[in-house]
Amino acid sequence: KPKTTPNRTGPPRQGRITRERVQEAELATDMTFPVWRPAWTPPGFKLISLERHVIRDLGEAGQYRWSDGMVGIHVLQTRASNPAWDLIRGSRGLPETQPAPPTSGDNPMAWRMRHAGGSLLDLTLDDTEVLISGQVDGEDLKKMADHLKRIDH
Repeated sequence: KPKTTPNRTGPPRQGRITRERVQEAELATDMTFPVWRPAWTPPGFKLISLERHVIRDLGEAGQYRWSDGMVGIHVLQTRASNPAWDLIRGSRGLPETQPAPPTSGDNPMAWRMRHAGGSLLDLTLDDTEVLISGQVDGEDLKKMADHLKRIDH
């Protein structure tokens, strides 16, 4: 049911972003890009949700969320060419261009940032741009990125 805003005239608007909880197998088969999951997370972190985000007129994204009960780690991913990613990248202070995909035999290029609220890492793998962020040490995010595994259909 669409939300209404008090004192707003006209018909209620549909939300720009729709989120739904999904199973990993659904995410892997339904997305139009390869989906990646870290095979390693920092000790004590448990997967708490997996969601598909549909952004009106801009496509889809998948998000894994882990928590140790105090802080969280998010892995957000979408097609690397998706224009919505420019909005996400810009809101996080990352460069406007995506990291270069790896050439044969190379490790992926990644943008890394540390800020008062934690760290984030942005990389591109097989036409998927992956943003890993959390209130943890940047080395933990790098280790998660080093252990990304493609989820097969």
